[in-house]
Order: sequence, then C-alpha cells, then structure tokens
Amino acid sequence: MGPSTHLNRTSHLAAQSHSILNSKTRVSMCML
Repeated sequence: MGPSTHLNRTSHLAAQSHSILNSKTRVSMCML
C-alpha cells in the first residue's frame, strides 16, 4: 500500500476518464 498503488489508481482513473471522453466525442461525431 505505497506510492505504486496510488500511481496505479491514478492511471486507472485517467484511463477511465479518457475512455469516457472518447465515447463522448464518438457520439458527437455521430450526431454531426
């Protein structure tokens, strides 16, 4: 339970938000 786990959690959250952004842009592209 050190800095490595914290880094992993942060990277996981970043990946999640990134995928959400990708899906949002995909939806907006379809709407255009």
